[in-house]
Amino acid sequence: MIVVPDTNVWLMWSGKPGWEKSFPAGVGQPSVLVATIVLQELLAGARDTAEREYLTALFRLARRYRKVINPPAAAWVLSGATVLTYNRADFTLVRSVLPVEFLAPESAG
Repeated sequence: MIVVPDTNVWLMWSGKPGWEKSFPAGVGQPSVLVATIVLQELLAGARDTAEREYLTALFRLARRYRKVINPPAAAWVLSGATVLTYNRADFTLVRSVLPVEFLAPESAG
């Protein structure tokens, strides 16, 4: 399964060991991608130099392994990627007009 974590999920994962255990049972080993809008939101909210350095390292690592995505709206609709989010309400609304799939992590951390 291809999974694109929402900003709120990256915030919960940042610097915490065992983040990979937050995938719901039955998902298996997902392929995690990083959306450019999520990187932008995380960098905009970075509180200090250490957070900016962590996010810059995340971006470089994701780019090296070709895990950064920047799809236009039509591509999101057709991508087949599942959005991993704690904020189901936002994606329920989106899902009412687009065939987007979303999944909630097992726990908040």
